[in-house]
Amino acid sequence: MKLIPFSSSQLELSIEASLEAQSSGFLLSFEITGKNIDQVLLSPKSPKPSRKNDLWKETCFECFFGVGNSKQYFEFNGSTSGDWALYSFDDYRKGMKEVETFQQPFMEKLEKTENVLSVAWRIPYFTKLILQNASITSVIKFGAQADEVSYWALKHAGEKPDFHLRESYIHRFI
Repeated sequence: MKLIPFSSSQLELSIEASLEAQSSGFLLSFEITGKNIDQVLLSPKSPKPSRKNDLWKETCFECFFGVGNSKQYFEFNGSTSGDWALYSFDDYRKGMKEVETFQQPFMEKLEKTENVLSVAWRIPYFTKLILQNASITSVIKFGAQADEVSYWALKHAGEKPDFHLRESYIHRFI
């Protein structure tokens, strides 16, 4: 599935993403291509990847999971450092809590060539609730001063970048 930028960017990139439900959880994959791939800022690899907050302030790969017949949803963030975050919300940006996991999500793949950046995350199942839909998103940090950001998603439903809007969750599970 092709992600689209919220607004035009100096970066000439294309982002393809996929989300597969597998027996042990989800495989979330991204492939970024383009001649400006070297401008995408990656966080250095963490010696011991773990749960971290505020990953969205750097280049980050994300997925929002909507619960069926409910306003509840989950947010996964994965950094190129290998650090991750998983939250639950009761409603739009309300009731945020860290989700406890039996197994830690992990970055399965991080490969960068001259024109391609490939990233894949394994996200173990984290709820027994029925997930209805999802939004696959990415925050791309770039620029000489590391001060420019580009927001990518399957769909942008708001007047500003806001990945929490359920109207953007267009990937269907059921």
